[in-house]
Amino acid sequence: MQHPNAQAFSFANSQNAKVAEVRGTLGIIKVSGVIDESLTQEVASAVDAFSKNEAVDQIAFVIQSGGGGIAGVKELSDRIAMVSKPKYAFVSGIGASAAYWIASASDAIFTTATSEIGGVGVFLSFFDESKMLEQIGVKVNFFASGSLKGIGANGVSLTEDQSIHLQNRVDDLATIFKTDVRSHRAGIDDSALQGQTFLGRAAIASNLADALAIDERDFMRQIGAH
Repeated sequence: MQHPNAQAFSFANSQNAKVAEVRGTLGIIKVSGVIDESLTQEVASAVDAFSKNEAVDQIAFVIQSGGGGIAGVKELSDRIAMVSKPKYAFVSGIGASAAYWIASASDAIFTTATSEIGGVGVFLSFFDESKMLEQIGVKVNFFASGSLKGIGANGVSLTEDQSIHLQNRVDDLATIFKTDVRSHRAGIDDSALQGQTFLGRAAIASNLADALAIDERDFMRQIGAH
């Protein structure tokens, strides 16, 4: 079944850099670039490995991502939340939307003063090419077994019922996202969960983050990693 993919804020970025390593007793997982299902699976595998590794006594997520696809992100967040070892996130540059969802499951979030934090929300876009095709003399004949079958088919405009269905899907996913974030971080006002990002200090004031760090090295020092 084909359908448009919901996005937890898509951010144009370089190719995903996916790194998991151990430094001393610290397990480090780097989450960077556009988040897709492949990246969430890799991060989940690293979380499982560090959780079971007796030589690792705490986990750090180093994040530089504006988000991406929503598939598998809630499940990854749940997996991180269940880890009993201390776990921390450091945002360098940007940690938004799907990336923030991942970070929110940690015990504490550190950020630089100029990093962007948050972006809690979901969007879905649909390109209506029907008018363009009509102008060049192309007519699309479309047949479906139900009023909601084939949403997003090329050259076919959305009906009112389809638009309502898609908006409801976006709202449902956003509710799951917000509820998850609030389950990890109590006291966040709904005004801070409207899809916007905050710079470091404002993110802390909105309870989206916990502390500032100058850089990754300073973050490691603050969590006691050596």
